[in-house]
Amino acid sequence: MQSIIRSIPIPRIGIDRVIRYIEHLCREGSAKCSDLKRLRLDFGRGIGDITRFLRNLEIVEVEGDTVRLRLKMLCDIVTSRVLLKVILHRIFYEKIVQYRLAFDIVKEAGSITLEELFRRINEELSKICPNAWINKVAFKSIVGFLEDLKLVSRRGSFLIYAGDLAEKARRCVESSVRSIGETKIVDIEELARCLGVCPEVVKKLFGDMLGDYKAPSRTYKRAVLDEDMLTAMLMYSIDVMRISSTD
Repeated sequence: MQSIIRSIPIPRIGIDRVIRYIEHLCREGSAKCSDLKRLRLDFGRGIGDITRFLRNLEIVEVEGDTVRLRLKMLCDIVTSRVLLKVILHRIFYEKIVQYRLAFDIVKEAGSITLEELFRRINEELSKICPNAWINKVAFKSIVGFLEDLKLVSRRGSFLIYAGDLAEKARRCVESSVRSIGETKIVDIEELARCLGVCPEVVKKLFGDMLGDYKAPSRTYKRAVLDEDMLTAMLMYSIDVMRISSTD
């Protein structure tokens, strides 16, 4: 655990800059570290602070001066800020202990001052590893991530919990579910529109969960699960795609 806490330096960047970096790699296929800096998609010594950060999170891979996406499935959903942010949140939550602690503490408290959050994170870190701590620069970066992902909002010196990204995905699922008699169906085009992706990506995410249902005007997809399970399976499918894309 100690190595995990110390192995991922967190640069002071916003989520939008991370997304622009990913969009560039999706367009180009690969990029030189020097070109990423020239385009102001990265900065810092060596391969660059953002490249180093994303490599440590196993989002990109670096060979010499060339960077490629390791999570190639991101290019399938690069047009959807909703799904991209869901995935980035889940990666940060899994791999950055300080981020996970910050999110969980704010979620549990509902609202908390920045000073108290900083103290609580270091308190919890000390339980995991006596010599571990978070400095002010990393703390500001993590708070910035939470704000950019719309997981928290700031009111003066307080952070207010604003809801998990899974809830935002749930709203898209709920808005796309239709009832025809006792049959529940999913309007794939509506779900795709809400998530900001093409219908084929939605079908790929759900796989065999949905079957054709022919209505008088069009063919929908039969929902074999209720809205809660559909949302859970959407999150699960994203994770499966993310994991399998690194194999």
